Amino acid sequence: MRKHYPLAAALLAASLSLHAQTQIIGGSTGNGDFEAGSTGWTLVNGNQPNKWVVSSGAAAGFGGAQSLYISSSPAAPYQHQYNTSARSLVYAVIDVPVPAGSKMLWMTYDATNVGEGTFDPYNSGAVTDGLRIYHGPTSTPVVAGQYLNGFIPHGFAAQPTWVRKRVYPVDVTSYAGSSIRIIFEWENDNNGAGSQHPVAIDNVEFFTSCQNATSASASGSNVTTTTASVGWNTVPGATAYQLRYRKVSDPETAATWAAPLTINGNSSYYTVLTGLEPGTDYQVQVRTVGTACNEYGWPSTFRTQVITATSELRWEGATVRFYPNPVRDVLTVDVAHAGAPGRFRLALVDGQGKTVRTSVLRPGRNEMAVSDLPAGLYHAVVYEGGKARSVRLVVAR
Repeated sequence: MRKHYPLAAALLAASLSLHAQTQIIGGSTGNGDFEAGSTGWTLVNGNQPNKWVVSSGAAAGFGGAQSLYISSSPAAPYQHQYNTSARSLVYAVIDVPVPAGSKMLWMTYDATNVGEGTFDPYNSGAVTDGLRIYHGPTSTPVVAGQYLNGFIPHGFAAQPTWVRKRVYPVDVTSYAGSSIRIIFEWENDNNGAGSQHPVAIDNVEFFTSCQNATSASASGSNVTTTTASVGWNTVPGATAYQLRYRKVSDPETAATWAAPLTINGNSSYYTVLTGLEPGTDYQVQVRTVGTACNEYGWPSTFRTQVITATSELRWEGATVRFYPNPVRDVLTVDVAHAGAPGRFRLALVDGQGKTVRTSVLRPGRNEMAVSDLPAGLYHAVVYEGGKARSVRLVVAR
């Protein structure tokens, strides 16, 4: 009997190009978005006090009208909360068909979970109240309140906001032409120490590829604020490699995704991406040219480094500090001066020169919401009378 190996977290949307991977489930196909309720899924809750539900009450941030989440509510409306003093062990199960000839499968999803523990996909002991994910044959028995046998646990907790599109690949050579069982597990203990909210999941997608040797990645010192050195495994017989990348938040029509880079030569194993945005999550894939299988391999993500955390402007007798930089939700502006309260005015200007925010700065702490602005480079312009000074700010997503 095969062991049940855990899938970690997720990434990616399917490409529609000729050499794309194959999308098995995603959106309305296979009900990966849960808009059709639990159709296609088996929720194994038994009589556990905290259980899986498909409804509309999850923490804000999921797409569409419904998502999959844990709730202690006995009936609708299902609140996104759990009883931290009542032990529960429940499962959400889906069987995924694997096309003949497939060698790799990867799953992507969006998720959020506070619970109890830390975000550590390689240490099950780091999670007490949290999510684990496994895969195995479709004959795998799944019973509420009972642990799966023969698994290597990975755990997920301490994710108060929705985490988007990360990836973990699975070798499905032995499943090709049949199906594989994917199992989402929620477990919490009864010590009462957990924090709201429990796990919620949305936008589940599965992809397969005949490619099992080539995947691109970038990490550590290979990534700066605006560049990334991306490497991959070479494949015998390849005459070149094609690499595509995009921001995780970008659509498939993004130029760097729709028109991949071509790197000639079988021995090529890396390239340097430039012009990236600081503090931004990117997704990258590579495929071979000149081989029997030229589908893209499984994707990976990397995050560019951030610019200095605080930016500052100085006048005679005055200091204006902006932080954090990059900023995601709320920009804080600290003003220290001895002049009149309306001495400084602030304008936030986007890359096209359009003013998107204005404010009169008071002495002390000021805040400006930017959560609705597109990611990119902006200028914070501070006016004093007829004079103006500015700093560069990055809005990240």
